[in-house]
Amino acid sequence: MRLLTTNLNFSLLTENLREKSVQVVRFMTETLRGIIVNYRVGPKSQKPKECIIEFSGVRSSAEASRLIGRKIAWKTGRKKVIGKIVSTHGNRGLVRARFRKGVPGQALGSFVEIIG
Repeated sequence: MRLLTTNLNFSLLTENLREKSVQVVRFMTETLRGIIVNYRVGPKSQKPKECIIEFSGVRSSAEASRLIGRKIAWKTGRKKVIGKIVSTHGNRGLVRARFRKGVPGQALGSFVEIIG
């Protein structure tokens, strides 16, 4: 009888873990759209290859850290500039992305999408 109750508790535990892992997978596979807030700037320079991006629904640095390593794309017409999220920025859930080519000034305030 004791063995049966142990198996029952183990099965409940695995069901709870499955539900949590499904929630994480849903978060990671949703199409998240972000807004390019600004370039990464220094006191005397700005870096057009690196941008600060804010994603809707991401409000803390812990949530933003899940996005590190994902590929993003800024699309306009036929052009598509590909980048990668490299780190978090601050405590509000902003991320830093490095693009292969620099994004133009018109990109500020426009949308980017996670592609991979």
